[in-house]
Amino acid sequence: MVARWQAAAIARDVQTLSSDHDRRRLGALRRRLRWLCNRPSSFGVRGGCRTISSVASQHSSHPGPEPDFRTLFESAPGLFLVLRRDFVIVAVSDAYLAATMTKRQDIVGRGIFEVFPDDPADATATGVANLRASLERVLQTGAFDAMAVQKYDIRRPESDGGGFEERFWSPVNYPVLGPDRAVAYIIHRVEDVTEFVRLKQQGTAQAVAFEQGDLLA
Repeated sequence: MVARWQAAAIARDVQTLSSDHDRRRLGALRRRLRWLCNRPSSFGVRGGCRTISSVASQHSSHPGPEPDFRTLFESAPGLFLVLRRDFVIVAVSDAYLAATMTKRQDIVGRGIFEVFPDDPADATATGVANLRASLERVLQTGAFDAMAVQKYDIRRPESDGGGFEERFWSPVNYPVLGPDRAVAYIIHRVEDVTEFVRLKQQGTAQAVAFEQGDLLA
């Protein structure tokens, strides 16, 4: 998933190649793309890599109209947020909106913890604290931070009854470096693993019940 985002960043770089001097960067970008797509962790992103590589090749020989990268990002088949250094949301994919039952106009421009607070009824909630700590590590180290599976409940819309819905997520937070090599943005990528966790919990409960039944027998 992180590899997919690196590929997207390269694609954004490609679209900025407008002058002869800039175009000399294209070779370096394409070498970086080849390295990325050949990594073991690039599972699930190679099709996108091929597409972006094709775009780069076309750009070098036939500049033509530039792709609408905002539309491409928002349509990406993954759950992505882009955050400023102060953790304000600046972009979000459609898939993320669907998974979190939110609307783009309601969350862009707001802080992630304002949009996604802990459930006040759950005194044991650690979602906000754990995510904040991960984002801070990205800012401090300039390296990506993969988090363990997190229980982080989300608010249901009032039209769906309100309250909070139990969710489990597998998050990765990845830095986007500016020209000065400082972290300019953070890409927050998550996978909704709620069903997997519930099935695992159900299987564990069934195993315990089975063992207890054997003992009683």
